[in-house]
Amino acid sequence: MLGSEFKENSIRVLHLIPHLGQGGAEAALATLLSAPQPGIEHVVCTIIAAPHHFDVTQRVILGAASRTSPSPSIALHLRRAIRDVRPHVLHCWMYHANLLSLASIGFGARVLWSIHSESPNSSKALTRGISAACARLSHFFPERVVYVAEAGRVKHEEYGYAAARGLVIPNGINTERFRPKTFRRPSGSTIRLGMVARYDPSVKGHHFLIDVLAKHPLRNRLQIVFAGAGCDTAPELLDHLARTGLLGQVRLYGALTSIELLYAELDMMIIPSYSEALPMSLLEGAAAGLVICASRVGDIPWLGLPNEVLFDPGDAHGCASALEAALALVGAPETAIRQRSLIYPRFSAHTIARRYAELYSELVEAHRLRKC
Repeated sequence: MLGSEFKENSIRVLHLIPHLGQGGAEAALATLLSAPQPGIEHVVCTIIAAPHHFDVTQRVILGAASRTSPSPSIALHLRRAIRDVRPHVLHCWMYHANLLSLASIGFGARVLWSIHSESPNSSKALTRGISAACARLSHFFPERVVYVAEAGRVKHEEYGYAAARGLVIPNGINTERFRPKTFRRPSGSTIRLGMVARYDPSVKGHHFLIDVLAKHPLRNRLQIVFAGAGCDTAPELLDHLARTGLLGQVRLYGALTSIELLYAELDMMIIPSYSEALPMSLLEGAAAGLVICASRVGDIPWLGLPNEVLFDPGDAHGCASALEAALALVGAPETAIRQRSLIYPRFSAHTIARRYAELYSELVEAHRLRKC
């Protein structure tokens, strides 16, 4: 019998995700859950047992595995959750969960995959193999494949993902939580520059940025913040900062739950990634009115940022020039308004939640009509 916590006519959505630790996809799910839509009820099922970085008010069925590698026990965990929740839609987040959705066969849930990376060619061999398997499965198993960026959709479909099932719904953020600060530092003072990303230098570009900043003519004006899982504990990050003489200008933080407080302290943000689809930190920083400097990856070039603050990934000279152009924008009265206007309302949590609610309803209605 269906649990009494669900309303009789609601659409029940079970979200399958590796964990609720810090990460862009995890933040996107938490943001979606924070913007409830009429007639949609959510439950989260994690694959592994890990501390939650994001607090969600919805029910969470916690996994017991220590890692996301496919196994019979993980499949049984999902099947137990489906028997319990009896979802209309199984919404899977990222490659491992997408592949694991095969364990839902026989329950009748509409399966929705979501992909949050720009490229299907992960740096990890296991993830590459899972992505390749998902590319083949995408032609006949999931109802739809959702990408958070058009650039990601194009690259995955070139790789073999089914074009007929793909659509783009970008990440959303809480635009009330991330708002421009009222205090602006006077022109000519120290500028506080932040990079908000987990420590994953082969993707996020931490060491590339350090090398650029170490040689930049304006380096002495900068106070630098690295924030994200692993940034406060990675010895190679500390060593590199010490070797370049930047350590005295840097603060290092791990995963921060109240990240909006950090944005309120910053003047600008830099995203030097080699690969991104649509980074949450960029959306949050822009909504908070920060000057943005970023590499031309994913959908970043089409957000409407000034071209002079963008650079090609891995281009040290281009990054230095873009950083100088971005620094010149700090303190301009119109900057915060312009940055926020790029984000609100098209990336607001409620805008994105409505799009997902419409998709869930479409999947359930299409299934009902097929049964008639």
